[in-house]
Amino acid sequence: MFAAFKEAESLESVNILITDETLKGIEETTRIKRAVEYAVENNSVEMFLQPLMDSKDYKLAGAEALARIRDENGNLIPPGLFIPIAEKNGRINSMGEQMNFTVTAEGVETLEMVESMKNIGCDFLQGYYFSKPLPAREFAEKYGKL
Repeated sequence: MFAAFKEAESLESVNILITDETLKGIEETTRIKRAVEYAVENNSVEMFLQPLMDSKDYKLAGAEALARIRDENGNLIPPGLFIPIAEKNGRINSMGEQMNFTVTAEGVETLEMVESMKNIGCDFLQGYYFSKPLPAREFAEKYGKL
């Protein structure tokens, strides 16, 4: 493998093949990044509510609040597409703030992660840096009742 890299370095020109599929993926990611930036900068993150129903009588027990953004044509972008991009670009907290959400950073394992999550505005931190998951009794002994 190393020999192949050395040989490539000695070439004066290198051709890179980008398929239509790769190009479409890059364009889609760019489109979503722009939509995230627009939503954050223009305070246009929308809150949708999804009902939570009681399993006994099927009556409304509450609702889950969900963030939604739209593309340049007004179409909703699926959260599975925009949330990873917003997280990667550090915009998820800004989106949550627009809807008065709190933001929890999960999987915090080092002091560097703690500081980084605090600096980008996370409200709560959860992870092995603080504690592994504990049995309920042990949790109550360590932290008391919440």
